[in-house]
Amino acid sequence: MMGCGKTAISRALARLRYMAWVDTDELIASRARMSIPEIFKLEGEAGFRSRELEVVEDTVLEPRPQVIATGGGAFTQRFARQVLLSTSVVVYLRASVATLAARVAKGSGRPLLDCFTDPESQIKNLLNEREIYYRLADLTLDVDQGNIETIAEILAENLPA
Repeated sequence: MMGCGKTAISRALARLRYMAWVDTDELIASRARMSIPEIFKLEGEAGFRSRELEVVEDTVLEPRPQVIATGGGAFTQRFARQVLLSTSVVVYLRASVATLAARVAKGSGRPLLDCFTDPESQIKNLLNEREIYYRLADLTLDVDQGNIETIAEILAENLPA
């Protein structure tokens, strides 16, 4: 979910594990030569999700060991979820609505929040919709407490070698 620390925690985990690191949102933006908000504006969420599926599939097919940070909505897409669950160890970084709202400020370039006057309510709605999918992850780690390095170390200790 947006604001849970996927990017920072996955980057720290990749460093600890001496693995490549990929952020699918960064790769989408790079390939499109547009920012994520620009993609949403020009192509809508459906256009973004189509790009996201392509990037997820391409990324998991890489032969090298890597840590992949996907956007919060990637795992809600059936095909992306199937690909990730069949090729990777999927981690759900679980945070409370209060934590997510505190970390995600209005106007932060998050298209699914920026048009709402009450982003916390939207976060709660998104989390309620997505939780059913997130619970399918191989490992769930609560991230309300702890710093990035500590959480990455816990993950490194609990993931297969």
